[in-house]
Amino acid sequence: MFNRLIVAFDGSEPSRRALAVGLELGKRLQMPVHTITVIEGIPEYVTAAAYEPIDPSVVQLLVDQRDAATTSLIDEVRRLGSEAGVEIVPEAVVADEVNGIVDAIRKHCCDLLIVGLRHHPGLIDRLTAHTTQSLTERAPCSVLGVR
Repeated sequence: MFNRLIVAFDGSEPSRRALAVGLELGKRLQMPVHTITVIEGIPEYVTAAAYEPIDPSVVQLLVDQRDAATTSLIDEVRRLGSEAGVEIVPEAVVADEVNGIVDAIRKHCCDLLIVGLRHHPGLIDRLTAHTTQSLTERAPCSVLGVR
């Protein structure tokens, strides 16, 4: 079976469903559940010297808002884990989604990644690369997609 699982959590409804499945598996298998929340860095154009200088207080405000939102997500994951009676090992990283998740899988030696599936209808589905598709190709472990 599985020895370590990790859930990709961004606060969206699909990631909440994935977390619910992860908590149920963690409870049944009597193991902690790792979570990874990937947050975006501050866009380079905000801090790049080549552009009109932006007031440092504005940049700090953006960082503070991002950090507060991340803390809120981590607190929610901890609360849901506590309510389910499952130990949670949360982590948040600043990275692009796929690399951040793959790095966390490797760091924690996870053998199951649980992700929420999103539906992108029609032409958008055929034209865009999807995080889940990239993860299934690059993850060094099994991937469970939850609808």
